[in-house]
Parts: sequence; structure tokens; C-alpha cells
Amino acid sequence: MNFYNEYEPRTLLEDKDYQYRHRVEIRDGNGLYLGDVGDYSDLEWTISADAEDLEASQFSLRGTSRWAKTLMQANRRIILVHVLLYRGGDQVKTWTGRVDRSVRTLEGQQSTIKVELISEKGWLKYLQIWSAPFSAIWFQAPKIRIKAGPAIFIMKQFMIDNLLRLQSNANVFEKAELSLYHNNPSSWSTIQQHMYPLMVEPTRESEDTSPFSILTARMTTSSGLIGQVCKDHNLLPVVRFHVPGRDPEPKNAVMVRPGIIIDIVDKEKARARGTRPDIFQQISSVLTPFFRGMFGRVDVPPVMDTTNIEDLKDFYGRTEQDPWVIFRYSRKHWSKIETSAYAPTTTSSIAGGKSPEFLNKGIRLIVNTLIQSVLALIGIGFLGNLITGELDDILFAYQQANDPELRELLGEFAFFEDYSGQGTTA
Repeated sequence: MNFYNEYEPRTLLEDKDYQYRHRVEIRDGNGLYLGDVGDYSDLEWTISADAEDLEASQFSLRGTSRWAKTLMQANRRIILVHVLLYRGGDQVKTWTGRVDRSVRTLEGQQSTIKVELISEKGWLKYLQIWSAPFSAIWFQAPKIRIKAGPAIFIMKQFMIDNLLRLQSNANVFEKAELSLYHNNPSSWSTIQQHMYPLMVEPTRESEDTSPFSILTARMTTSSGLIGQVCKDHNLLPVVRFHVPGRDPEPKNAVMVRPGIIIDIVDKEKARARGTRPDIFQQISSVLTPFFRGMFGRVDVPPVMDTTNIEDLKDFYGRTEQDPWVIFRYSRKHWSKIETSAYAPTTTSSIAGGKSPEFLNKGIRLIVNTLIQSVLALIGIGFLGNLITGELDDILFAYQQANDPELRELLGEFAFFEDYSGQGTTA
């Protein structure tokens, strides 16, 4: 019989059940597993509650690594990176994202590669909220979409409608019916057929504990739509890559193949339990937006126009007689060489925001003539201008350029669409 010596020093790290370890998985643009990176160093990964924070992370490896060539091709392919944290034999945390930039640094005979990552929250930046998601982009009527209800439910509804727009092959009427799937548990098991690779985890309206809200949107990013609401009401946006069999199953959905899940979690414990918070919490929730406005960040304007090439040349100095310089990629000519590979972003671009003026004038003329004449019959003559104001900028206000060949090259998990203009969110 063995007896434990109480005087013998013993630490938790000696017990394998308490030890932590990481796995770094590499997957391609279609989510297929390529292998594990076993020779990484300086691994850092972050988690943020901000919808607009892409949670930048990174790791490094030697230039002689077998993954070096793959990671330095980040400018030509989508490279997904998953960091799995284990404690003992249990998976306790997963961080999922993709390569944003790979930097090879050659100094003397030594070369290293720094891999910069962004999390799957990038999908929220590249998923636009249309005012009329089931209409063509040239006909966005109404020009602003309004939804009211529990905050989580309506934020998810905005995203669901636009995910069905992008991913479902169903007709307009079927899409409108499918968009209500998170209020209908009988459809939860089949929704991934229509929302792949990106899916919103369903939340029934009657079970949503978040505060009542009213949101308006017109061609804005998903992160811009939900960001301030989540901050004001202590709601946590979660975007993660799910692998069936590896990750815990979602609460209200069935995943039959790897894909992205969007969820918004109510972190107000008292509210989530259905009980009322104390008076101090109520006062704080009311005053927080007020104080944020009083002491908000003040952006400092740039000191020079960085978009003007001539200004930049004058700032840094130039001489017209300077000779041409030849740069050679050679250790003999350089003490340090740095090469960056930037990842591609989206395969679709949206531009615009305002209809041609002749269209707006034509709408105003026709609507004023028809509506005001009808309203005059019943003694109302002031609503015409209000209505025509809402009908401006709905025809040919936006244009879109798609590159299906690029999407086929990059894979299903390439980001959707980018809008460089200024949208509307309230």
C-alpha cells in the first residue's frame, strides 16, 4: 500500500488534468481541414465584446516551417485559422478566424513569418443590411427599413433576411417565409440548406429577454447596425466557425456541415432570469447613453491630406534630379527584407447611395400630382411632401459589381460584400 507524503511538494501543473495546451488548425477557403501548425511561437489571441472589434490575433513561425509557403500565399487564397484550447482532455475554448496578413522578415540568415489574424466577426463588417433585401439592388423601396421588438430578435431578423438574400435559391415569397424561421422551431433543423455557409442561431420572439427596441437601417454593415444596441443593453455578439463533431452543438440549430454561426447573447443575468434588476441598475442603464454622449471620443482631424500624392512628396522632400534606384532582392544587397501578403476581402462591391436627380424629380412630380389630388378631396393637403420625401433615392441609387469567378477561386468562406459609402443606422 502506498501512502501520500504530506511533506512532498505537489503542484497542479504536475497533474495532467489541469494542464492547458493549444491546437492551431489550418483550413482552406471551403472549410476543409489541412492540418495542424505544430511549430508556432508567440501565439496571441483576443476576445472582445464589441461587434465592430475584429479581435486581432497573431502567431509566428520560422521561415523554414512547412507551413511557410502556404501562409505566404494569403494574398491568393482564404486561409482559415482555428485556435483550440484544451484543459486536460477537454476542449474548453475555441477562437476562429482567418489570415489577414502574413509578413516574412529576412534578416541575415534568419527568416521568420508573422501571421496576423482577424476573427470571424469580419462577417459582420462584410454583410450589408439592405432596406429591401428581397428586391433588386436598383429598386430599394422603402428606402429605410424599420423594425420594432425585442432587441436580439429584430437584430437577428435584419441579418437573417440579408443572409437569405445572399445564400438562398428560393423565390421571393419562400424567402419571406423562411426569414421567420427563428420563430418556428419546426424549421430549425433544415435552415442550413438555405443559409450556408453563414447562419443565424434562432431565438424565438417570446423567449427573447432583451429590451424592446426600434431599429432603422439603410445599406449599413451588420456590425454598425447592432454595435451600439449591444453596448447599451449588455448584449454579446458571437460569431464562430462550427465543426460538427468537434465543437459543442448550437442550442437551437442543427449543423450537418461546417459553417459560421452568428448569435447574440443577453448577458444581463437578472433580465435573462426574468427578474427585475435593482434600482441602481435601472438608473445606470438610463444614464449610461447620456454620459457616453457627454464624454464621448473626439476625433482629431489629420494634420495633412494623406490622399494627395503631391502633398506627401513635399512633406517628405524630393529633388527632380534624383536618379533612379534599382532594388535587388538579395541578401548581398540588403541587411533586412520584409514581404507582406495581404488577404483578399470580398467578392462583391456596392457603390452609390443617391438616385439620379431626374428620377427623384420625376417621382416627386408623379406622386405629388396623384396623391395630393386624392388627399385634397378629403381635406388633407400636407402629407404629399412627406410621402415623396420617403420615395426619393429608391431607384438606381446603388450599383453592385460581383466577381463569381473570384468567389469560386477563393472558396465558400470568402466574405460577402463591401459598401464604401455611408449608410443609415438608428
